[in-house]
Amino acid sequence: MLTPSQKAEFMELLKKYQQQRASPAEVEFLEKYYRFFDKEEKISLSLSPEEKAILENRIYRNIERLIASPEKLGPVVRGPFFFLRRIAAAAVIILMTASIAIYFSRNRTPTASLSKIGNTSERYKNDLAPGGNKAILTLADGSQIVLDSVRNGKIGSQGNSNILKFKNGELAYKPESAKTPPEENAEVKYNMVSTPKGGQYQISLADGTKVWLNAASSIRFPATFSGNERHVEITGEAYFEVSTLYKAAGGNKVKEKIPFVVLVNGIQVQVLGTHFNINAYDDEASVRTTLLEGSVKVAKGNSFTILKPGNQSEVDRDGKMKLIAESNMEEAVAWKNGMFEFRSAGIETIMRQIARWYDVDIEYQKKVDEKFYAEIPRNTHASALFRILEATGAVHFDIEGKKVKVLP
Repeated sequence: MLTPSQKAEFMELLKKYQQQRASPAEVEFLEKYYRFFDKEEKISLSLSPEEKAILENRIYRNIERLIASPEKLGPVVRGPFFFLRRIAAAAVIILMTASIAIYFSRNRTPTASLSKIGNTSERYKNDLAPGGNKAILTLADGSQIVLDSVRNGKIGSQGNSNILKFKNGELAYKPESAKTPPEENAEVKYNMVSTPKGGQYQISLADGTKVWLNAASSIRFPATFSGNERHVEITGEAYFEVSTLYKAAGGNKVKEKIPFVVLVNGIQVQVLGTHFNINAYDDEASVRTTLLEGSVKVAKGNSFTILKPGNQSEVDRDGKMKLIAESNMEEAVAWKNGMFEFRSAGIETIMRQIARWYDVDIEYQKKVDEKFYAEIPRNTHASALFRILEATGAVHFDIEGKKVKVLP
């Protein structure tokens, strides 16, 4: 949208803002329209994580005040950076709908810069690397294959399927026979893929269904599907893209779809062909199933609910079922897309995710009541993530070996 010279002018304004040399009119303009230009021009990509955290914490705090009092936005008039003002006129509607991708601590009072937090180099000298593609495959006979160290290519066979490992962190089961589905009397051999803390993996099942496993999770599945239903069992968290499979039909019979059933903590999630996420970690208060596409039936005992796209079901430890009509689908599957995404998340919710992905224990030395809003890539080191959260002034961290302390 901007020409090179215009973008250079905007970056100069940003520099002046950071150095507190901008005029009141320039400050007002930047705080009104930064979100718009960052979305269109990816301005923040040129900033370091610390610079970005400090800048956006300041800017978005002021943006929220503008949203709360829209009359302060005022008309777009001639003055400094008029060409930018003209382009940004449409940005007001973005601000008014509060569609802000990254901002922090909605109810937090203004905070100091990172330089006043303390010696981060000392607290983060034992930095934590992010997780990666790590998993163990357990075959039907109990033997195990460490997937992150075994060679790529064919690594074995089970039943009617060859097992292939690809360099991108995917395991695939490919039936030797083109016949789909296999014969009713085909031998069923169950395999299991499990990820440790700090691990993730993708599996392509013999029916073409794709499964993404989050850290500290597992899936048990038949190497070759047969019969009138397809069953798998999971622990932890998994995202599914279920393929449609039909029963063999002869004569004038109409093809019938074969159901796909996920079993988790006594709950059945039954689908025919759809995309959905299940979060069933033991340290979470409920099992959450979020539907992105298609339709699923979630059942526990005599209770059940039917989900439509955008719906989420919650089943608590007592078996009580709750339907959320409008869930945040992006937040639910952010991990599968390589992101941490927090929308009004408490610190304990955030730290549970951090504990699994960085394989650490968490120790709380203070109570943190603030809610956090952030989108942070999962491939970042823990120190960068912590610095972004610390930019709110609401919380600080210390890394001691395999322990992270939440500090006052």
